[in-house]
Amino acid sequence: MVRTRVAWSCRSLQTALRELADACNGQHAMSNNGVAGRACRAVVDAQEQIGSHVQDYLEEHFPDWLDDIAEDTWRQIGGW
Repeated sequence: MVRTRVAWSCRSLQTALRELADACNGQHAMSNNGVAGRACRAVVDAQEQIGSHVQDYLEEHFPDWLDDIAEDTWRQIGGW
């Protein structure tokens, strides 16, 4: 499940918004037969099942991972 849904669930915001607009217009494959809804539920279920394990792993092996991401983001937006 992770292998088949990770790329879909981690796509860019622009891609997700474009797909949403296409789905609303009935032009996107994910809008047919409730595929998008099933994909969303599968991703949420996987996050609930393995999310805490992934966070525990990151905390154990990379204790500053969240601070590093926050610092990089802060620098990218210009800080103060």
